[in-house]
Amino acid sequence: MISDRHTLKNLCTRIKKARINANLSQEDLVSLSGVGLRTIRRVESGEGNFNALTLIAIARAINATDQIDALFPETISPLQIDQNQGKEKKRVLKLNAKSMPRLRLNVPGPTLISKESKTKKTNQDSGWVWEEDK
Repeated sequence: MISDRHTLKNLCTRIKKARINANLSQEDLVSLSGVGLRTIRRVESGEGNFNALTLIAIARAINATDQIDALFPETISPLQIDQNQGKEKKRVLKLNAKSMPRLRLNVPGPTLISKESKTKKTNQDSGWVWEEDK
């Protein structure tokens, strides 16, 4: 598996190449993006972290926002189309113990158990309770 640091370095190299391919100097990118020169240099060198707004500003300045859109494309499965008749999902479906099978996870840390279980108190609002390790 590729490390996060390696992935960031790769992204930064791509940003620099895109700027060069757009025939822009770092100073040009500063004036087009509104991002400071020091930040541009840090981004292109892969030093430290930068936030999403910086990435968006740079992408917009080099006309690469379509590549950001491609990162997480909007997709709808055939099942969702049938169920939602093509409507965009606007909220998370809240599941309760009756709509889910009893769930017992045997892992370290807090374990999620259904409210139908005879252990611990239940949270009436969510229908789920966390059981702490013994």
